[in-house]
Amino acid sequence: MDYMRIKNMIVKGVFRRLSPEEKLSRVFTTKQWKDNINVIPTIKHLEELCKIVEKWDSIDSTSTKHLAILCNYNESIYDLFTKYDKLTTSKKKARTIESYCLYYGEKQGRIEYEKYKKKDSKSLYDIYIEKYGEKQGRIEYEKYKKKLSDAQIRRYSIIDNYTKRKNSQFCKEYWMAKGYDEDEAIKIISVYQSKISKNFHSSKKKSYYKTKNPLCKEYWMAKGYDEDEAIYLTKPYIDNFKLTKQNYIKRYGNEEGIKKWNNLIKRRSYSFSKYLKSNNGIYGKASKESLQYFIPLYKILRKDYNIQRDDIFIGVRGSKEWYLAYGNTYYYRYDFTIKSKKVIIEYNNLRWHPHPDRMTKEDWDSWYIHGMTAYDKYEYDRIKYQTAINRGYHLLVIWNNDGYDYNMNMIKRFIDEHI
Repeated sequence: MDYMRIKNMIVKGVFRRLSPEEKLSRVFTTKQWKDNINVIPTIKHLEELCKIVEKWDSIDSTSTKHLAILCNYNESIYDLFTKYDKLTTSKKKARTIESYCLYYGEKQGRIEYEKYKKKDSKSLYDIYIEKYGEKQGRIEYEKYKKKLSDAQIRRYSIIDNYTKRKNSQFCKEYWMAKGYDEDEAIKIISVYQSKISKNFHSSKKKSYYKTKNPLCKEYWMAKGYDEDEAIYLTKPYIDNFKLTKQNYIKRYGNEEGIKKWNNLIKRRSYSFSKYLKSNNGIYGKASKESLQYFIPLYKILRKDYNIQRDDIFIGVRGSKEWYLAYGNTYYYRYDFTIKSKKVIIEYNNLRWHPHPDRMTKEDWDSWYIHGMTAYDKYEYDRIKYQTAINRGYHLLVIWNNDGYDYNMNMIKRFIDEHI
């Protein structure tokens, strides 16, 4: 096969019907080829190129450019293009290590990719500061944000909300327009979002997110603050992030903020009441240690006191722990409850429920679980018990360090007194 003969061929007809040699003759005359080739292909090159283009039904600039670049390598063009051909369309176009290796070769490709990653790790703000200096960089960055904001306003002001949603694959309207019903569309979006999220998070370390989030102390410590200063600096962001009526008013204005807040409360009240209707209580699981008291107690209540099954709430299979609301936003769960008699029994292990009178000072000071100190947890439990008492419930708290016989006698005495 001679290069000049192929180049000078006069080709007629539809491109997909051409032979590999004829397709290559078209390739060699394109601008993309001339811009990216530094050497004239040898006969060996042409033979390998013919293998590649045998399966082509059409030719595009991307394929032409890659063919031209591959011809600059000493290694097999066919093997390299096979690697490229196996990549998904998104990876062919994206800045991935695979595409860099195909453009520059294995060794140089990795070097170029590391350069790109280093540059890409900088925020746009840092790039502007580096380019224009501290003062002018801030000005230019604000100009860019303003320009972008204005462009987005113009873009979205000319189309209605339905049209916007219809053009986004993250909205059910997009998939419903393709013939799916609403339930199918929601399932597709869920799978699609899960896949994207999994791929993104698998490529990042947990610490990466904390250094990018002003709600985390790591974000401020990366900027040079010590730990105490960093914790202090997170508080305004955490307070602003909370779902409160004041934050809604601050964010949306008085009238619109109150309206949005009321809608939120209405939606949450509806969903929670629907949940309670189907579940009869908040789900919670009793500890194995507590069941040595509650299972015998359950049998005694059913047999000797004729208490109905659905009147007893305990965190085991077939039942749920009872709950009581504290304010509008929080709910406490209780270990063992007889609803009709307004009786609650709590089982506490000192490992999870510290008490200053039952622990040594050393154990009390060193107790720290789930971000809470012993005092924090003690206050939490105190408010929990007081909430039940304020609602008219009779409450008994038993402790693991009192022994089985003592606790069972306390329970029987308590039950006899209040049932």
